[in-house]
Amino acid sequence: GNGMPVTAGMAMRAAVDARLDALLQGARQPGILRALSLGARDRISSSQWEAFRATGTSHLIAISGLHIGLVAGLAFAGGRWLWARSHALTQSFAAPRAGAVAGLIAATCYALLAGFSIPTQRAWIMAMVMLVNLMLCRASGPWQALALALLLVVLWDPFAVVSPGFWLSFAAVAIIFSALSGRGGAAERRTLRQRVIQLVRVQLLLSFGLLPLTLLFFGQIGWSAPMANLIAVPWTSLVLVPILFAGLICLYPCPPLAQLLLEVAGGAADGLVHVLTWAAALPMAILDRPELPLTVSLLAALGVAMLLLPRGLPGRLTAGLLILPLLLAQPERPPPGEAWFTLLDVGQGLAAVIRTRNHTLVYDSGPRFSADFDAGSAVVAPFLTASGIRRIDTLIISHGDNDHRGGARALAARLPVYRLLTSVPARIDWRYSTACRAGQAWIWDDVQFRLLHPQDRDAERGNDASCVLQVETARGERLLLTGDIEAPAERQLVRDYGDQLASAVLVVPHHGSRTSSTATFLDQVKPALALIPAGYRNRYGFPKSDVLERYRQRGIELRSSAGSGALTVRLDGAVGKVAIEADRERRRRYWQTPATVPSGK
Repeated sequence: GNGMPVTAGMAMRAAVDARLDALLQGARQPGILRALSLGARDRISSSQWEAFRATGTSHLIAISGLHIGLVAGLAFAGGRWLWARSHALTQSFAAPRAGAVAGLIAATCYALLAGFSIPTQRAWIMAMVMLVNLMLCRASGPWQALALALLLVVLWDPFAVVSPGFWLSFAAVAIIFSALSGRGGAAERRTLRQRVIQLVRVQLLLSFGLLPLTLLFFGQIGWSAPMANLIAVPWTSLVLVPILFAGLICLYPCPPLAQLLLEVAGGAADGLVHVLTWAAALPMAILDRPELPLTVSLLAALGVAMLLLPRGLPGRLTAGLLILPLLLAQPERPPPGEAWFTLLDVGQGLAAVIRTRNHTLVYDSGPRFSADFDAGSAVVAPFLTASGIRRIDTLIISHGDNDHRGGARALAARLPVYRLLTSVPARIDWRYSTACRAGQAWIWDDVQFRLLHPQDRDAERGNDASCVLQVETARGERLLLTGDIEAPAERQLVRDYGDQLASAVLVVPHHGSRTSSTATFLDQVKPALALIPAGYRNRYGFPKSDVLERYRQRGIELRSSAGSGALTVRLDGAVGKVAIEADRERRRRYWQTPATVPSGK
């Protein structure tokens, strides 16, 4: 095992972190300097992460192949130069082999210092293959070295193949090898103009070549990424990281010089952040693409591979046709008169999406967990963009609890919201918010939407003020969303609407609390399917066992987001049992078992 090296590395890392933290007091961009030095990214702000993500430069902050390779390269060049100064040493051991030993030692120490995470291990293995070949004077080509590194990485960590970083890193190296093979003659004979042209060409090929994988894993195209990387990669590799490493080397022998170098590195990092923030703010910096079948991405990857082949091969340019579906294909949409409902898994909270042919309604936005994380940006917005949705026609915030409204602002920052309805407009405090009231109704694509609660005469507060929405398709199939209403509001709905409450699908009120789902209410709604929005092992013990028993006694099918993930129902008026699709059944992983509804407490 690798326990002892990792333990030693963690001890070294803790000592360096304490010394580094003391010297970074007052320096600019300390979070980025710590991330580049130790792989500790906890002090990078969410706005900075957003700029890195939008410009496709997040790889510069991760301790990956770029940094390990740079450390190994600097140590190799320095070790070879110093060894070559001595005639006696070169007689016993060749200078390039000595440089390779120095590079391997430096790369290993840096990998341990960075915590020896999975991406760092992968980069270290790739650097080790290259350096060991130099030490053994083996004349292996770059493709053989890449293949050997791939084999060793899989042997070291077989589960690396499930990581997007595995595919992206090896694909990037393969594209670079393909771009540089047989181009431009010897490096020493190239002019500055040729080097710049080659750099631009490699960056453009990387952006184009990684497009299928980027869309497959992240569903986004960063149009500013090539330009941003053309600036950020040389600046980070040639200016920021060398100065930072020089400061790290001086941490113990000369702390004043180390502090000066770290301040200079902080200035370089600050300039980088300003440039990337500007690039991220450009119009259309990121284009979200909907989720498409895996075959589309595989065909596009094959097309890219064919286009990267040497010129002159027959049919090479026609491979571009394989890429078109990736850029032009659109996801499936509901036919007119039908509605697709998805109850998202946002933990202990509620967020749901209703789609018609040309419109989208979002009911609640899930909780906000901290200043940097909420369900609106982490769950709801990614689902909408993956579904090809670019706007929210109506957002309903049922009431004022955090688990229902916490992600609203972050969601509105990601996608435009045309109308907001809520029972607590004062708490939402948006200029265009409107109080939801019974009687409000509209029709989208032959699908009717009606608000049933609260009434104008109602004086409810808290849970019983929740907006209750009923959706009815062209064929008369109904869905009822109830928020967190409790027994008094349920009785009011039964008195006001009677048989009109009947709905094939019911979102269980108040997550299955004992204060809701009364027998009279269930007898009036008569759902065939009840969906429970609840967090896995939530602290409230929802749904309660006696509540679940009431549903089971009436033969109502129960499904919970806690055990099944996102739940999708297509309200298409089909005869028979309501069909439901559970995300964890559709995307089954090796560690997942079939989900069941919890028994409650």
